[in-house]
Amino acid sequence: MTNSPITNIMIIHKYIKRGLNHANYCEDFILHETLEDQYELFGVFDGCSSGVDSHFASSFIAKTVKSEFYKLAVETDLPQEDFMKKLLFGVIFTLKEQQKILSLNRDELLSTIILFLYDKNADSGIIVTIGDGVISINGTHIIIDENNVPDYLAYHLDNINDEAEFKIWYLMHTQQYFIDNLIDISISTDGATSFVPTGKTIDRDELINPLDYLLKDMFLLKNKAMLGRKCNILERKHGLVNGDDLGIIRVFK
Repeated sequence: MTNSPITNIMIIHKYIKRGLNHANYCEDFILHETLEDQYELFGVFDGCSSGVDSHFASSFIAKTVKSEFYKLAVETDLPQEDFMKKLLFGVIFTLKEQQKILSLNRDELLSTIILFLYDKNADSGIIVTIGDGVISINGTHIIIDENNVPDYLAYHLDNINDEAEFKIWYLMHTQQYFIDNLIDISISTDGATSFVPTGKTIDRDELINPLDYLLKDMFLLKNKAMLGRKCNILERKHGLVNGDDLGIIRVFK
């Protein structure tokens, strides 16, 4: 593996891939939006396989996040965590409203959420996780493992009816990670930890860690199709494929 020289230009890689164990749909969704040339918002969402229409849950929640993000165009002077809280507060009450309008039950809204809000002017950001997944901050991986029983936002919608209840939920049911300077940040669904042997006989010339290869290694960094190329290499050269759906966003500066 080769390393590319560090650059000051922001490089953004996004990739989504159906997992080997999912025959019909990819239940993951990814999101990237820009607001007022200041905030970049990145999100990965993983629909619950035992839920109902899980591909809908992840995409619907992602689109709700997108809508609420742009409603905050006049709030870009807020500190990052306050901005994130206001975003999630709006998402929750919009989901509650749409749940009633569309007659959706809880099992139709089961999706994990990982959001990365980056302030380009301050070169700092915040990651908030709701449920399981993987984040990587400047080379350090953090696997959020909830024993295959994620604490989905949908479990709490009925109990959040005002700002006070929202603050309690945010404190008790989310994890926050603060970034002082962006070098190499990734957010991913737990599909990044699901790589398994394909069973094909392949001449492996080296052992490889798929998590490091996708979220840390700099090979092909400047190639727009980096993550897709690497997944192909993992399968064709190393005989490894993601068992679960995979949604990754990697941001390098």
